[in-house]
Amino acid sequence: MTRLLLYTVISLIGLGLVETRLLEDGLALLFLSALFLAGILYEIKAAKHRFFVLPPAYFSLYMLLSLFLPGIHYYYFDAKAGAQFMVSDYYVNLGAWYTLVAVQVLWIAFYALPAVSYRSFSKFEINSVPIWLIHLFVIISVASFFIGLSTGTFGYVANPENVGMLGFVRLGINFGLLAIILLTIYHTHLTWSRRYLYAVIAINMAIGLAFGSKSTVVSPIIIYILSLYMSGRQIGKASLVSTVVAIALAYTLVEPFRIYYDLFASGRQLSISELIEAFVSAREYIKGDEANYIVAFLDRMNYLTVLGRTIEYADLNNYYRSEEWGHLLLSPLYGVVPRFIWESKPLADFGLWTSVNIFDLPATTHTGITPQGYSYLVMRLPGVILLFTLYGLIQKTTFNMFFLNGRLIPVYLYFYYIVIFPSYPTWTAISSFVQTLVLTIFLLALFKPYQKSAISPKYAP
Repeated sequence: MTRLLLYTVISLIGLGLVETRLLEDGLALLFLSALFLAGILYEIKAAKHRFFVLPPAYFSLYMLLSLFLPGIHYYYFDAKAGAQFMVSDYYVNLGAWYTLVAVQVLWIAFYALPAVSYRSFSKFEINSVPIWLIHLFVIISVASFFIGLSTGTFGYVANPENVGMLGFVRLGINFGLLAIILLTIYHTHLTWSRRYLYAVIAINMAIGLAFGSKSTVVSPIIIYILSLYMSGRQIGKASLVSTVVAIALAYTLVEPFRIYYDLFASGRQLSISELIEAFVSAREYIKGDEANYIVAFLDRMNYLTVLGRTIEYADLNNYYRSEEWGHLLLSPLYGVVPRFIWESKPLADFGLWTSVNIFDLPATTHTGITPQGYSYLVMRLPGVILLFTLYGLIQKTTFNMFFLNGRLIPVYLYFYYIVIFPSYPTWTAISSFVQTLVLTIFLLALFKPYQKSAISPKYAP
């Protein structure tokens, strides 16, 4: 009740600031950021576990880094001229307010269910993982990457009409992250296994580089640090330095390529050889002009203008994405019925729709609008409240199933980072959750007889 009352007061204060416009727009954004941080500080004090083992904490941090801090940069560091999308300041701040509400609803929904370990999962445990299985996961990841490139399934070699295998390719690539989790938790006691772990991290970062995605480059380092954190181990200075280096590598290599691509290859489907040539050409083209792509990187981080433009589009066009309710109802079936059986199952190509309809971009790029932006398109404020309630309940269910068990930390970490982070459309998030859950239960049951004798690394509270 305290949480609900506090967040109601914070939301009303924030809405009053946006709607009355009593403060200058930049100052209003600063005030909204302060309200957001006040809520986070409350959750840190109220947490009964270490803060970042709670799934809403990860989303809260991401919103801070991708909306509120870039929003301050947008207003106070003369970044409006370089913004990717132009939108009125009113909608920029309204987007910040909807983000504030979305995060609050996520926390409220998470705590709506009691923290109880589910008995049906208490019989499962992961005491050890054979190294041959990790080898297999690495092979699957690398093979999926090359299949994705050769079939034009994803990245800058993607063919928009060839997305039928996209889900399987992405799942295959995620096996590389799973290999990092398992190596970190179960196989770092020997020098050769630690070297193998670092090699797998490097391979996954290289995949992200070829994918042209900064977040995919950084993900292997983040998943490594989370694996240390959730297994109760100390995070050394070297790991933190590696994270900073990975972020620097991501934007110094990927951002010049993106600038070059936007100027000379936008809207084109590149072959693999053209992709490699573009990376080389990008470094030569941007060389000596470092400030340009650093600013471009900061501008790209700013999802606040993208969210504001989405809300503005919905309001000006009176647009409601009402067909999503049917997909939401069928989403569990989407997760368990394969496409070769259900050929008319909808594709996860919402990002292409937003690119064309909201941002007037070619249908060769996916534009993210944040889950709260998607929720607003569905049903305005009630949509944000309803869909983020679903996200929160899914996160708490996962927490109870895998984290409180204490012996399924690798499974929990995989769900935490890849499956239950609020994604959109919401029906794809639910179908992905159901699909991964069914596969996880099957694998846990399959390997249960082999988990009797080893010692299990448990979470250290």
